[in-house]
Amino acid sequence: MKILAADSSGVYLEEKGVTPVDIGSARLTKLDNNLHAVYAKVYTRELKEKKFEAFFALQDKLLIISSDYHRKEKTYEIFAAEINGSSGELVGSWKSIANFKKEDRDQNINFKLMPNADTSGFVIISSIASKEKALYQVQEFDKTLTAAIQPATISNEFEVKAYSLEDVLYTDDRKIILVGKTLLYPEGKRKAESDLEIANYYIRIYDEHGQQIGDVNTNINGRWLINTKVLLTKNKELVLAGFFSNSKRIAADGFVVMRIDASTGKMIGVTEKEFNYTMLTADNTEGNNEDKPGKKDGEGLPKYMTFRNIFHTADGGLVLLAENYKDDLDRPTLGWNVRGPSFNSELKNSYFESGEMMMCKLDPGNKISWLHILPKAQHERVAKGLIDEVGIVYNSAFFYESYVPFYCGFGAMQYNGKINIFFNDNPNNANVLQPGQKVYTAKKLSASHCYRVTLNEVTGKYERNDFFNNSEVPTPMIRHAKVFGNTMYVVGKSPEGMGRTKLAVAKITF
Repeated sequence: MKILAADSSGVYLEEKGVTPVDIGSARLTKLDNNLHAVYAKVYTRELKEKKFEAFFALQDKLLIISSDYHRKEKTYEIFAAEINGSSGELVGSWKSIANFKKEDRDQNINFKLMPNADTSGFVIISSIASKEKALYQVQEFDKTLTAAIQPATISNEFEVKAYSLEDVLYTDDRKIILVGKTLLYPEGKRKAESDLEIANYYIRIYDEHGQQIGDVNTNINGRWLINTKVLLTKNKELVLAGFFSNSKRIAADGFVVMRIDASTGKMIGVTEKEFNYTMLTADNTEGNNEDKPGKKDGEGLPKYMTFRNIFHTADGGLVLLAENYKDDLDRPTLGWNVRGPSFNSELKNSYFESGEMMMCKLDPGNKISWLHILPKAQHERVAKGLIDEVGIVYNSAFFYESYVPFYCGFGAMQYNGKINIFFNDNPNNANVLQPGQKVYTAKKLSASHCYRVTLNEVTGKYERNDFFNNSEVPTPMIRHAKVFGNTMYVVGKSPEGMGRTKLAVAKITF
């Protein structure tokens, strides 16, 4: 279950079947403003022979998207229908909005919907990939499901296995920005896809016809750029935040923030900093705290830092949030046999670790105003069978949504000059605010507490408060929270083991 949309009458929740028994099923649940159920509509009859793909929300419309493969014509057809938000019933009939020709059985067809620049319509981004090359197509539609422009077709010189499309941005003047990374096999390793490492990031700008008009140079003095996040601002500025490594190893030695003209690809400003703990801003917490910053001279960033959020501030600056994140997707499970404990290669678990957060403010001139590290420690284990059902992308890509981890990570929203950050953590960390303090790991997240950190975006001062006890409610999946205006909605789920699953929805309003 995930949050789909919210309006003045309530909130809409999407559920789709992911197990072999339920795959292709879809349910839309609406709750009113007091979180009481209005309806829970299942679309089995409406879909008939069609395959459910997704629900999609525009400004004032809800859509259901489906697909059908016509074997005789070898075409893959995409349909859309409007949903009445008050009742959940379809408005009218299905409308065909796109067709893709599958020339041979080895071709892979993927597509994704995203809002256009003013969210009044939507854009379909599709990929038709053979074993060697991929062809991308971008087309905009208005809210009546009518094509607003001819599709733009884009190709590049990279082989399919050596290129991962990370993001697509669509501007109000119909510029198309593709963010991708090239991959390569390290020397001396077997040629398995899981061995591929990041070689470089490419940001390319195309016009509405698919002609390339700009190319952003992401090279930073021979360093290796890793774990980037890209944001398109309302003033047509592209912001790229990423961590870099001084060697080929995937470990963060510092971070870089680039501000780029989205129309031309020209660089506006760059901030590039190697990190050590002496850079941290002192006396950064609200109220009294006896444990002042534990700065470690010469020590660098935690190894696997990843940017999660970029917020614009009223003074034209940026607040960046990142966390130390690592996953181990195929670790054999420790089991027992007659000779004692041993690892069973057939029974595998996946492990997710979300550690300390980095909070940083850049002023309008791209200089660091303040920089903090906030310790936390989350550890989540997910059975490999469940991973196979809900889906995970080993090389994160634009067309695939990863549902795991469920409970690690954090959610954040900006309101009234403050950044509010929510996360699950061990209750023994209630007073942990600075590096150097002892940190306890939250391994059983159903027994963790949900914390709220309130960060002043001007001064950088912050405080940490115990928000609620997760042992009393279904564990919140804060990473998947959605923000609408001054309200954040969060889904919770329990238990994590055997028994009947309980779902809950939280509404946090400022």
